[in-house]
Amino acid sequence: MDLSPGGAGSAVGALPVTRAVVDEALRLYPPAYMTARQAVADHDLCGVPIRRGAIVLMPFTLLHTDPRLWASPKRFDPGRFLSPAKTDRYSFLPFGAGPRVCIGAQLATSEAVLVLARLLRDNDLVLDDGGPVLPVGSFATRPSRSPAFRLLASG
Repeated sequence: MDLSPGGAGSAVGALPVTRAVVDEALRLYPPAYMTARQAVADHDLCGVPIRRGAIVLMPFTLLHTDPRLWASPKRFDPGRFLSPAKTDRYSFLPFGAGPRVCIGAQLATSEAVLVLARLLRDNDLVLDDGGPVLPVGSFATRPSRSPAFRLLASG
């Protein structure tokens, strides 16, 4: 498979498992922790009255781990993105949706797939210390610490 810059476009489509791993990582650890919208009119949201002008927060992590939408929602399972059944468009929003969707979502996803595939083609990625890396929720998701990694030549 050609992972050189000239062959990058076709390479992403030829890496469905790598894409599934990236999508599953984005489901569990979305780059934006939440989004906020201002209500343009009074509304009833699941029995909760929302007044015009109110700020409504949408934490993507809660959506992405809702057991009504995802089987075993806290388990890392890239296979859920390999199923022929399509995921509901509004149950997986790592880059938002609608008119304010992240303009770089396709580029970021393609880069993540290609870099991961290239990095792991000839190497094994090993966490260099035993400590957990936990997500820290703020407007953007970030790791709790900067973990040290080593690339070990596989084979």
